[in-house]
Amino acid sequence: MVLFFFFHRSNQEAESTKIAALRTLIHQLAEQDVSVVPTILRRYESLSARGIFEWSWEYLSNIFAEMLQSLSMYSKVYIILDA
Repeated sequence: MVLFFFFHRSNQEAESTKIAALRTLIHQLAEQDVSVVPTILRRYESLSARGIFEWSWEYLSNIFAEMLQSLSMYSKVYIILDA
């Protein structure tokens, strides 16, 4: 799997942040391996139940780490960040 993000490809400041990069990588990983989607749904349900729904850096990085750990040990993931 190849995940990639290009900083500053857009004129919108919100799309050139570390949170935007991580959100994009999570989305790409979920598209390429649907077995990781339950991780996202579980976290979403947990946040929604508490009435707090904000995808902070902490939540996103924990979700991404959990998604990567849930992949088969034979899966290879290449991450490309271009700043």
